[in-house]
Amino acid sequence: MDKKTKAEVRIYGNDYTIVGSETEEYINKVCFTVDKKMREIAKNPILKPIKVSVLTAVNFCDVYYIGLM
Repeated sequence: MDKKTKAEVRIYGNDYTIVGSETEEYINKVCFTVDKKMREIAKNPILKPIKVSVLTAVNFCDVYYIGLM
């Protein structure tokens, strides 16, 4: 069984415990990237947090699918 790594992170002002098979450094890097993108999208003051979250997810899916092409 793979060793699990636990990392305490903060994304867009909320604390999370992320568990995965990657290193803590990698988990922190991914979470930092998500937080950074959410804060970039949230510069539009009319967006509520749920819309910021959805738009962030759409953005990352777009990047993912572009990478598959």
